[in-house]
Amino acid sequence: MTYTATITAVKANRLFWLGRYAERTYLNLHLLRKYFDMNIDKDEDEYGVYFDKLGLTSDETSEKKFLKQMYDKNTGTSVLNDIERANDNAILLREEIQSETLSYIQMSRCLLSEKAAEANANITSLQPITDYLLAFWGSVEERIPNDLIRNFMLSGKYIEKLDIYVRFDYPFAKINSVFSNLKKCVACDPSVFDMDSLHKLADLLTPDLYNMGSDKYKNMLLCQIHSIMTV
Repeated sequence: MTYTATITAVKANRLFWLGRYAERTYLNLHLLRKYFDMNIDKDEDEYGVYFDKLGLTSDETSEKKFLKQMYDKNTGTSVLNDIERANDNAILLREEIQSETLSYIQMSRCLLSEKAAEANANITSLQPITDYLLAFWGSVEERIPNDLIRNFMLSGKYIEKLDIYVRFDYPFAKINSVFSNLKKCVACDPSVFDMDSLHKLADLLTPDLYNMGSDKYKNMLLCQIHSIMTV
């Protein structure tokens, strides 16, 4: 049985950003692990590619850039900042998401904070966080019976995936699959989404346009992705 009681705009916004920040933490860990390995295997500064795709610039050494992107609370794009923001929203949504679901965010935050205190650059030591976040989404599906609560969180997750996938040139098939999942979330409560932006994004997302890969086109996609949620 599912429940679809009304959710306030404030809570809808928090659920959406909890989903985004949780997924951003997960994806950034994945990408940093990937570029960490590439940086070891090659002579080039592979972190430069990572920062360019996120629209970030830095003249610091590779190791310092990596540590800041992992652990610096004052760096708005850092993984630690992402999980802190996810935790801030999750705490205020304890009744909606259940304590068990919240615990996976808190365990992730605790481990990341511990490694930050050590300035530990061994990203493989953060594998448990990836596991916790996968368990978090499993708990969302298992423990939250309210369709609206799940869908606001999932809409944040899918919008974050679309953003990262476009920036990092993921194959069109993966992006289109995520967009299909997002549209299912939107169908649950269209009133809090900008349907015009959704339709424009659908028009833009074609294999031919995407595979041309122009920067202007990518920026147009990102603009529509970021405009979909209105609360």
